[in-house]
Amino acid sequence: MIFNSETKCLLFICLLMQLTSVAADSWDDISRLNRTEVQTIVRVKSEADVVAALQRLKPQEHIVISGTRHSQGGQIVFPGAVVLDMSGYNNIVSLSVKNKSIIVQSGTIWAQIQQAINPHGLSIKVMQSSNIFSIGGSLSANVHGRDPSYGPIIETVKSLKLVLASGDIVVASRQINPELFYAAIGGYGLIGIVLEVELELTDNLKLVKSTARTEYDEYPAYLLSNIEKLALHYGRCSIVKDDTFLRECYSINFEVEGAESSSDPLSIESNVGLSSLFFNFSRKSSIGKALRWNIQKKFIDVPG
Repeated sequence: MIFNSETKCLLFICLLMQLTSVAADSWDDISRLNRTEVQTIVRVKSEADVVAALQRLKPQEHIVISGTRHSQGGQIVFPGAVVLDMSGYNNIVSLSVKNKSIIVQSGTIWAQIQQAINPHGLSIKVMQSSNIFSIGGSLSANVHGRDPSYGPIIETVKSLKLVLASGDIVVASRQINPELFYAAIGGYGLIGIVLEVELELTDNLKLVKSTARTEYDEYPAYLLSNIEKLALHYGRCSIVKDDTFLRECYSINFEVEGAESSSDPLSIESNVGLSSLFFNFSRKSSIGKALRWNIQKKFIDVPG
């Protein structure tokens, strides 16, 4: 059989669509508690994949956006929806060491950014305490970090590239399309689909950790009096169902050790399985709560 050039082109387009879109019976978030039947999963590899999915969408159909699937509670699934799986759309577009900024695709996870910037003595300004989440998902929830000098992540975002429902690709920042910029960050994908993000970076300084006992009612004053010298901070209160519950509290502080930036090799999180075991035990058992709290005090956040 002989194909003319137009037929070959159509066959090629059909092949590309099959490679990026697969039939699916169901989709779920990371909790595995919200399994839902969906229409199609589109494995996004390019901007064109997102635009094509929107253009094929019928008026009565829905589209949902999925990264690492940690936005629990059903935000990334909907019955009969078209799922945009952004996890493969995860390239680092550019890194400016001089300007301390980085542009990444929205499926990129924080660990990838850390690996890319650490050799240059740079670090992330605001992110969750874990580096396993996607950048697009973090922006959609407008997450916060542990640096008391900053609020949510929007404070460290320079610009976004979005796909609107119309299929138009636009740039949004504080100067360009500011209404889209402020609506999209924290908008859970309702305003548009995040394609790329430009983030501010900072020097990767070494920190020293200390833990101090504090009363819960004195905690706000304690934090305000120490906030200027704290690089990172979080607090823990007792989860044990006895007279220490929410009364025995500790302030965990990190202060800058020196002015020189570091590019030491990044360490990999250890004892993940054991930590998960203790956490799950503490969720379901009073003994588990007491055990977890004592382990935290004696081995993890040791009062000094």
